[in-house]
Amino acid sequence: MFKKVILVHLMIIILFTCTSAERNKHKKKKDKNKAITEMTKDVVKFIKKKRVNAAYAIFSGTTMNLNNLNRNLSYAKLPELPEKYFSFGFGGHLIEKRFVAGLEFQKSLLRSHSVSNNYSSVLTFKYTLVNFGYLIYSGEKIMIYPMVGGGFGHMKLFNSDNTIDSFNDISNFINTSEAKRYGFVANFGLGIDYFIQIKKNIKKNKKRGLVIGLRTGYLFSPILEKWRINLIKVSDGPKTGVNGFYLKFTIGLEGMVEKFISRYVDKIK
Repeated sequence: MFKKVILVHLMIIILFTCTSAERNKHKKKKDKNKAITEMTKDVVKFIKKKRVNAAYAIFSGTTMNLNNLNRNLSYAKLPELPEKYFSFGFGGHLIEKRFVAGLEFQKSLLRSHSVSNNYSSVLTFKYTLVNFGYLIYSGEKIMIYPMVGGGFGHMKLFNSDNTIDSFNDISNFINTSEAKRYGFVANFGLGIDYFIQIKKNIKKNKKRGLVIGLRTGYLFSPILEKWRINLIKVSDGPKTGVNGFYLKFTIGLEGMVEKFISRYVDKIK
């Protein structure tokens, strides 16, 4: 009888401990979700005060500075690369008073393919930038702002032997190579945005419209990691990164940044 009483007491203690632990776990999770929700709401309130917030697609043409890289390719008797590239990406920005803050991602759209002496050379690149600007002109439909930014860039060079005609030649790494390089990318540019209002909700003080923009500037990579040839780091190599002048065309919708975050808040409630 005594053993049964002790066993019952132990079961009650274990059950109470597990239930208490589960409650604490559930409470911590609930408090965490509540904190995230409140923080996101603050972000939404912050964005709603903006004169402009927009999300858009970006089409870009860049003239890359590849002199050092082409010099090395020529020395190795490999095809040199052209300097003009097209890229595509997405971005967004918001404006408070005269201060501009934005984010963008770009990836080369078409691979540049050079062929000579039975070899081909292909170059691709991508980068992500955080940009900051200041309005020097703010009209009803047009805004102009210089901007500076920085972010992460990645360049990939692929050289291959075009005489390969069988899958069994995949083991022929002697005449095939892949070179990669990562680095910090800086941006100096000028942006012009033109706004076409489509919809306005006076009660909620919200605007919806089309945003068309042009941007021009220069990208350069002051800090670069070592080249990786077939995943192996090498100490030498040309000092080439994501460098060059660009011209970008953007098209998107005003008010979309606020809309995306508001949807996120609704989902986590």
